[in-house]
Amino acid sequence: MKIKLGFFIEAHIADLLQAVAGGYEEFDNSFFVYHSYEELYTLLADRQRELDAVLVHGQIDYWRILEWQGCHKPLYYISCRGASLFKVFCALLSQKYSISDMSIDTLSSADFDTALEETGISGERISFLPADFYRPLEDYIAFHLASYKAKRSKIALTSSGFICRELEKNKIPCKMITPVRVSMRTVFNRIIADFRIGQLEDRQVAVQVLEYTLFNSTDEFSSPLDIYAKELSISQNLLEYTKSVRGSLKSVGNGRFFIFTTKGMLKAATDSFNSIPSGEALSKQLRACGIGVGMDACTAEVNALVAMQHALSYEQGTYFVLDEHKKLLGPLGNRVNFELNYQSEFLQKLSSKTSISITTLGKILSFMQQQDCTAISSQELAVALNVLPRSARRILTTLENDGVMLATASENLTNKGRPRILYKLLEDL
Repeated sequence: MKIKLGFFIEAHIADLLQAVAGGYEEFDNSFFVYHSYEELYTLLADRQRELDAVLVHGQIDYWRILEWQGCHKPLYYISCRGASLFKVFCALLSQKYSISDMSIDTLSSADFDTALEETGISGERISFLPADFYRPLEDYIAFHLASYKAKRSKIALTSSGFICRELEKNKIPCKMITPVRVSMRTVFNRIIADFRIGQLEDRQVAVQVLEYTLFNSTDEFSSPLDIYAKELSISQNLLEYTKSVRGSLKSVGNGRFFIFTTKGMLKAATDSFNSIPSGEALSKQLRACGIGVGMDACTAEVNALVAMQHALSYEQGTYFVLDEHKKLLGPLGNRVNFELNYQSEFLQKLSSKTSISITTLGKILSFMQQQDCTAISSQELAVALNVLPRSARRILTTLENDGVMLATASENLTNKGRPRILYKLLEDL
């Protein structure tokens, strides 16, 4: 089976990538050329579901997509280090530029240091802005502008066509760093290797436990036969979905059903565990669903039941996943979702220091990371954990008393009622 690889690229490297990628029989290639980042995000949102992996050019685009948080497929980028950078250096040196005449923005700090060491020019003064994390394009443009105006550089080097065009509008000489064929082949071979490993992982056992509400308080039934009839009706509705994931269906009574299949089939049905499966047969009267993955059926079933317990603590129709690495994901398809690892040494250490469970601690840290915040209020935590505000206050107060969090400030957004106390995670844990 071929790898469905999506190339999301600027026009200036499209022909070269098509030529190199065309030599790989392992790929079923789709090329998407974008002219703005808004167009890139739209293309990714619309087309990624039909792909196995996403490839972009350079670290600047890679970090932008990670910051966007809308890509749910494995994301790769073509590096502009090594031969790509040396090619540009040689071209500019032949044009009588020196290394100290250049301002560079495309590499990580480690790649840049390696490039200088390998070329033997480490003693040169160079204006450099590392692409180690997300930065707005305006920061890169401002960096080159400042270097040029301060006469620290005479020419800018970048892998981004957007940055290059803006600099040229400001009459600043700019040279594009484009990938060489060896860089492309390196990332292509890595994608193939990762995909083969992923295929093995996707063959692991997966169990999906679904619990349905057989009768509401307003429903009437006259005999146990009515219950059996309702379960039979649900089973019939679930058969089509079970066939679509190539699984087997088993009813264990009291509205609970087990579907045995593979991780790969459920990943496809849930968009890599990011959304809930579609279909009225699944959602109608569904109370909760837990998905478990494991190297064997027993482990997968246990993980599914643990995930089910988390789902039952949320609103009706909630899905949670516990994978083979004891990583909890969910609620699927929710604006606020969690990703925590039960095997995390940090969480285990934190839990032993407090009376708070690993699950609760992991959810708090996951929520704060997703919201990119360093402090949290009890109101925010109550919404995130789906608990009462007083329960959230008790959790935060316990963490403060145990030396894990610190009440740092109060805010009152409405000038009415009790001010909100913000709790900050201590950095020296």
